[in-house]
Amino acid sequence: MSPPTIMTIYGTRPEAIKVAPIIKALEASTDFTPVIVSTAQHREILEQVQGIF
Repeated sequence: MSPPTIMTIYGTRPEAIKVAPIIKALEASTDFTPVIVSTAQHREILEQVQGIF
């Protein structure tokens, strides 16, 4: 049986900052299959944060 899939959705810079540690933990875990979705509401600002994480 495959691990459960967990989807994380964010769209703004503050959301990206808040969910980044969760996304990192999901990616490091073998218990889940992470799917990350960005709605890119503020694309330029959001890309700066995504580059850091």
